[in-house]
Amino acid sequence: MSVRLPWQQVLVDSKRTETLAELADRHFGRALRLFDELHEDREVAVCHFHMADLALQELKFPDSPPLSKPRITAALRHARRSAEYWERGGLPQFANDFIASHIRIARLLECQQRAGAIAEAASTEARLLSHVEVDKVENPDLYIIEGQTLKGVAAFRREMSRACQSGLRQGEDVERLKAMYRKVLRNEPIESGAGGKG
Repeated sequence: MSVRLPWQQVLVDSKRTETLAELADRHFGRALRLFDELHEDREVAVCHFHMADLALQELKFPDSPPLSKPRITAALRHARRSAEYWERGGLPQFANDFIASHIRIARLLECQQRAGAIAEAASTEARLLSHVEVDKVENPDLYIIEGQTLKGVAAFRREMSRACQSGLRQGEDVERLKAMYRKVLRNEPIESGAGGKG
């Protein structure tokens, strides 16, 4: 949505008063209900993913207000349902979708002004790595591999790095974030209880 119409919040030359985000949310909701009735679980998971992502897309509009707490809660619920489906389907097989869903969860937690964005990425990374064997990696670009050891998941490391940088720019808990940032850059394990506002 923001890729195609980054400057446009409503349809131009239209009698509709709803924003593009509201329109997209309504259509995704309709698709979600229909796929659910058809018992198309994969498509339901995809709809949940896009409904979560839509909330994050709304933040890209110029002068957009922060997301409301109910909007964040709903988007988190959608992201978690999508992630649950991909995890049930098999982590190595659906690793890309699993990672993308959990990155949305981490970013939504960051919007919520809660500690946990970094912890979410770290604990999910550890869980994914526990399901993957280094000699059976199907997509090595997803992982950080040193020798015969899986050290991390590239997308989660980027997300944790971004969250640490954001917190450091805001001057939040600087010493703790610096220590975590060093671990992220060195591909060292992050304790999942480390928390930290992104």
